[in-house]
Amino acid sequence: MQAYVEAAKYLYTTAFFISSNNEALRLLCHYACKTNKVLGFNLSATFLLQFELANVLYAIEYADIVFGNEDEILAYHDAMKLVSETVDV
Repeated sequence: MQAYVEAAKYLYTTAFFISSNNEALRLLCHYACKTNKVLGFNLSATFLLQFELANVLYAIEYADIVFGNEDEILAYHDAMKLVSETVDV
């Protein structure tokens, strides 16, 4: 399995790993940074932004691309207490 990760140009993970294996998610974040690989991160679900914000923000720090649907982006907006009249998604 490690050979596949090493050969990959792009890495992708989801916030769901926060609740199932947060340590593996953190290791992947560090690995992507250390090896200069592009890391995509999916917000996955609104409840993770409500109850696991610190862990989501940790992964976002390492992400080159963040994916989310409209509800997840709005939940991120609310969790971060961003001020705007509109949110373009």
